[in-house]
Amino acid sequence: MLMLHGFPESWYSWRHQFRPLAEAGYHAVAPDMRGYGNSDRPTEISAYNQVEVVNDIIGLIPALGYESAIVIGHDWGAPTAWSCALHHPDKVSAVGALSVPFTPRAEQAPMATMRQMFKDTFFYQLYFQEPGVAEAEFDFFVGEFTRSGFRGPLNYYRNHDLTWELTRGAPSKISQPAMFVAGERDGVILMAADALKKLPQNVPNLLINELIPDIGHWTQQEAADQVNDAILRFLSALAADDA
Repeated sequence: MLMLHGFPESWYSWRHQFRPLAEAGYHAVAPDMRGYGNSDRPTEISAYNQVEVVNDIIGLIPALGYESAIVIGHDWGAPTAWSCALHHPDKVSAVGALSVPFTPRAEQAPMATMRQMFKDTFFYQLYFQEPGVAEAEFDFFVGEFTRSGFRGPLNYYRNHDLTWELTRGAPSKISQPAMFVAGERDGVILMAADALKKLPQNVPNLLINELIPDIGHWTQQEAADQVNDAILRFLSALAADDA
């Protein structure tokens, strides 16, 4: 099982999941994503589009000695996990996401949509677009990102439109068994309300679809026991189907 972190985190955000998954018999791996921690951090902004990030994860599967894997992601790791399943159904046997529901490729480029939605309001993803601005203000936190800095993590946000262009003609449904869990108070759920409503339609084999009460965005850390329970129930359902 591959567990993919989001912004601005590292493999450490999955620390509460390793033991339960290992005790359930799974090889649980949480890599530092491209641009983070000890992973490579290319300087080109375009190197962080989701097609390249997905290729990293798909390439990790045979590197670990497997033909396929279950992939679960949180925050930015969630759309990466969904995309791994969507574009590589032969490599991803099941998929899970925390916080960010699956959304098929839209007809309009993402940045144009965001500028329309937030034209009179500050929105962090629009703020991240100008290289150097957010990095300068975030330098207070560089102690936590000593090796990687913030350029790689911020470049994920700068590739919305390139990823959209590169995935022209993509499928609109994910067929593998899937799970989705989020915090009831997560702001992403408010932004992605329509995607959450349509999730069973776009992911028809959705075995678990749950909101955890009274928690926010950092799902697997705020509610480790509930997330572990959901993941293990998901894995048990997969095993039952295979039996």
